[in-house]
Amino acid sequence: MVFRRKKEKKVKEEPARERISKPQSAEFLVAINELHEFVLNAKGKIKNYNARGKFVIANNGFRDKIWGISVKIENTNVEGLENLIKIDELNPGSKIERDYTITKKKKLPIELELSIDTTPEQEEQGIAVVYGTDQPVKLQVRIRNNSEAKINEIVFRKEFPHANFISTNFSANAGTVNNYSNEIEWNISDLSPNTEAKLLIEGKVRSEDKEKLDLGSANLSFKAGGNLASVKIKSMESLVKNLFYIQKDEREEEPNTWDCKVIIENISEFPIKIMKLVVKESDNGKKVLDIEPNEILNPGEKFESNVWTVKSEKIPTFHKEAHISVVPIKKIAVLGNGTVEKLTLPVTSVQIKKEHVPNTVGSYRITPIDTSIEITNEGATRIKSLIIKDTIPSDFKPPKQEDIEVFLGNKRGKEGITIRLEPNDYNPQSEHKLYIEILDIKRSFGTEFSSNKKMKVNYRMQAWKPKEEYSPYSGDIEITLSTVEIGPRLTVRIPQEKLPKINVKHLRRKLTVGKSVIPGHEKGEYIITLIFRNRGNTVLKNIELIDKLPKDFAFISGNIEPQEETIDDGKILKFIFNEINPDEEIRIEYVIKGTGEYKPEDAEILYKA
Repeated sequence: MVFRRKKEKKVKEEPARERISKPQSAEFLVAINELHEFVLNAKGKIKNYNARGKFVIANNGFRDKIWGISVKIENTNVEGLENLIKIDELNPGSKIERDYTITKKKKLPIELELSIDTTPEQEEQGIAVVYGTDQPVKLQVRIRNNSEAKINEIVFRKEFPHANFISTNFSANAGTVNNYSNEIEWNISDLSPNTEAKLLIEGKVRSEDKEKLDLGSANLSFKAGGNLASVKIKSMESLVKNLFYIQKDEREEEPNTWDCKVIIENISEFPIKIMKLVVKESDNGKKVLDIEPNEILNPGEKFESNVWTVKSEKIPTFHKEAHISVVPIKKIAVLGNGTVEKLTLPVTSVQIKKEHVPNTVGSYRITPIDTSIEITNEGATRIKSLIIKDTIPSDFKPPKQEDIEVFLGNKRGKEGITIRLEPNDYNPQSEHKLYIEILDIKRSFGTEFSSNKKMKVNYRMQAWKPKEEYSPYSGDIEITLSTVEIGPRLTVRIPQEKLPKINVKHLRRKLTVGKSVIPGHEKGEYIITLIFRNRGNTVLKNIELIDKLPKDFAFISGNIEPQEETIDDGKILKFIFNEINPDEEIRIEYVIKGTGEYKPEDAEILYKA
């Protein structure tokens, strides 16, 4: 019987892959999830920053274990994660987790800047508002990607307390903007490296708080890829079951000539990668194959190497080395989430008070009137300059410039205060405008006109024969000011119905003054009665009733104690009253005693007011 070799097959020149079946691949997961939390101030500067992460290796398969897992990582300022992670084996459905913290505060890859302008019609940017008034504002939000990688899913949310802000228009050069009842939401799908996006919000604000306007807080979130992670995977190796063999075929027409090739079958449920194959002859160590296929075999696929030929009378044997690893699914995500502190604006608020003393004068008389103007800074801004425009009504003579005093707290202004009258005269027959202008309050007083401080203006004018039919008199007052914190100029007036009034009455003094003297029970004793009756229509103030005692006489007792004053020829008794109302009568009774002559017919009483 003759045995013949089969006909020689044609040798393949290129590596070949053959699909055995098409099972679904399982997932060998390697995940890095970092969360960067931060707090920014209203201008976008970092106030607080914390970052942490989780490193996860998971076998999400159903039947095959993975073993010999070795992961080399590179980290920057990280605690809780070693540079080399080794896992002997990982069963299906199992995972390994490592939590870590980022110890060094990194610069955020994204920059946020908020800029508000409360004086959009002026060149200078305003940061202050005026109490109780509607005023236009512009709020610009700028987001910049300062990193070398793309940043995705940027979401900026800005709340606006509904009572304080009414948005009328918004526009953005990137992304989409949603305007809700009290919130603006700006979504940017992605932002390329070193580029920026801008959002402009225009509206009106109104502050019902005298110190600050609350424009609400904000939130910023974003996502980025592995380029921005603090932990990076340098290399990773792992094993899973596979079928590795060498096929050896002796040529039919060429005995002792062997065609050989390596075949690798992926019989696992995971994709695998063939990185390097080395095959040596066992007898002499000669390399017959040294390749780096870098090919991925999905489950059910197989790899065939190129064919090499060996001359040997016996079946050749080989030593093989293969670098094969499971292909992981890498999921690396960097999440940023932060809050932006409340945006508040200082409020300018001023209270004016004006007072006249006395506020009632007699008709056709010349009466001095002390006038005070009090300006209280009730807001949070500092008043830089102001102009007071006061009105001196006709029938009143205005004060001279040198008689006008201006105080801030207890400091009197000495320089930089301009005072003028319009018209520039002292004619009481015409109305006058009194201007007091202070362009640099700090220079004039040596201190700032800050919150809760008071400025006071004092001057004396004269009621110049006013007429009762024109009563009451009043003078408008207006204050215009600017603040150190740039904002709209503020003009404040006292409403007409709240202006202080000067009343004029046709006051005429009518009075009765009398004195009686009756001898007492003892020698040298007399009972004195003084009578003072106000029969006029005006209150008499600072009344002194004065009686004179002869020499060698003394006050013994009475219903009112007098003040005594010694003179050369006797004593003066003073009975003092702050005021005596119309139709009021004062009756004083007292006893005196002494030696010498006291004649009742010489009795008299003096008074002065």
